[in-house]
Amino acid sequence: MTLHWGIPTEAEILWLLQQGFSENALMKPTLILAANVTFLDNRAFDLKVGGERAFVFVVAENGHVLDHVAWDPKRGALASWRGAAFALGQDAIFNPASYFDDSALRVHRTPLEWLSAERDGIVIVQPQLTYAYLRDARLSFADRAFAQKVKRWREPSTPRGELLIEVPSERAAA
Repeated sequence: MTLHWGIPTEAEILWLLQQGFSENALMKPTLILAANVTFLDNRAFDLKVGGERAFVFVVAENGHVLDHVAWDPKRGALASWRGAAFALGQDAIFNPASYFDDSALRVHRTPLEWLSAERDGIVIVQPQLTYAYLRDARLSFADRAFAQKVKRWREPSTPRGELLIEVPSERAAA
């Protein structure tokens, strides 16, 4: 059996519509997919026969598929398939229209909030990448507690790497 993502079941589509999402939010810029998955450590997931059902979003950048993100609304699990996606809607981060006329990039806590906002803004999938993606961005939030959490994520981490400098020996120069 080939593992793949596909169109959500009728019951899954009905559940999405019952949440009050518009058809546009469910289909644009890409259709919400669904798959059987297993959520792994480090906010990752894999396809799995008999795994739990999850909605799957395509994450694109410059018109090219970058990654897929799985979301299980029952338990709030959110994960990247290949580890390349920072956020749902991440193309808005570098879009000048996101900041036009003193606007700010909207950061949503959950995909539910993001879909309710017609996919305007982002949902962070990999918090450890927040500094790299959002350090200079003007951000907007619906609640103060989540804004404080993202503020902590946006702080630079302390480098843990080690720098080794190779100095050629004098004999090698002779």
